[in-house]
Amino acid sequence: MTGVQRRFQIKGEARGVLVLDDYGHHPTEIRAVLETLEGCYPDRRRIIAFQPHRFTRTQALLEQFSRCFNHCDTLLISEIYAASENPIPGVTGQALVEAIAAHGRNDLHFCPTLEEMHDKLFSIVQPGDVVMTLGAGNILQVGESLLKTLEQRGPSE
Repeated sequence: MTGVQRRFQIKGEARGVLVLDDYGHHPTEIRAVLETLEGCYPDRRRIIAFQPHRFTRTQALLEQFSRCFNHCDTLLISEIYAASENPIPGVTGQALVEAIAAHGRNDLHFCPTLEEMHDKLFSIVQPGDVVMTLGAGNILQVGESLLKTLEQRGPSE
């Protein structure tokens, strides 16, 4: 019997940085995943790399999204993964970051592309950190590429 893919899945560990992935893309799922992550790794810095999924979902649940990231230390948000939807004016990853910041969230970063998110993660991770990629799009690529970079070069200093 095999485990469920993309649900609290450990992707690997390199240079003391543990990387996990989860498919969670709804505020209720996200809150539950982050509470579990905090329970599993209470003494480690928890860095979340989130890719919002669908413009319509982000628009409809913006207020809930703005309050569901309380159980992490550092939060990176990318641009919205369209999933075949057309963009909605004003509904962006940056708008989500602003909504989250309005609720007092510190250590919050907008990374428009996955490449920028990878680079930001690499620049901030330290041995002992737990990084989780979160979302239903192609965000898992960030964790996989981060592991490769860490294996090749180690954390930034």
